[in-house]
Amino acid sequence: MLQRAWRVLALGVGLAAAAGGIWASENPDNETVIMAGNVSYVSGGIGEDSRERMKAFSAAFNLKLLLAYKSGSYLSDVEVVVADVKGKQLIKASSEGPIFMAKLPVGAYEVTATAAGQTQRQKVTVTNGRQAVLHFRWADPAE
Repeated sequence: MLQRAWRVLALGVGLAAAAGGIWASENPDNETVIMAGNVSYVSGGIGEDSRERMKAFSAAFNLKLLLAYKSGSYLSDVEVVVADVKGKQLIKASSEGPIFMAKLPVGAYEVTATAAGQTQRQKVTVTNGRQAVLHFRWADPAE
């Protein structure tokens, strides 16, 4: 299964790079890798099977966001924006689950995540050979 996910991701990256536009490829297990220019991203992680699939191809991405309530309950439908230091948006998407991963060029970024009307921002530096992980946590609705 891991080999299959890698093939889909590699094919998608190559085709999207050639096209130079936005491209989406649904892997055989339902997570969709989106390409926008030279940036790719994927989200999911609802349910054990989806979390395992996301984990299987996590190494292909150099930025990982974990989206949850402070209680630990997972979130989906979180608006995610990734912008470079000049403010140019590279990604604007809605996360389909508590895990959002991106493959970005090496550099510094600001990540904005909005859930339940609350916006949070974090800065991150992305490097080669290491996955940066950001945790976004919101107050539980009952609080």
